[in-house]
Amino acid sequence: MGLYPKQSDYRDYTFPSPRHHYNRIYHVDSVNGNDTWSGLSWEKAKLTIMAAVNLARYL
Repeated sequence: MGLYPKQSDYRDYTFPSPRHHYNRIYHVDSVNGNDTWSGLSWEKAKLTIMAAVNLARYL
């Protein structure tokens, strides 16, 4: 139970898109019973850190 995505999620796994990564994280957090927003917030934090590092590289 919880090892496979819901039927409606298969298109996200089959055709990666800009939201593909977020949908997977949201699904995994939902299955594990974690707060889904914590997973999304962590992703946003990582993206922000990566953007800051890339920006600092050019300064």
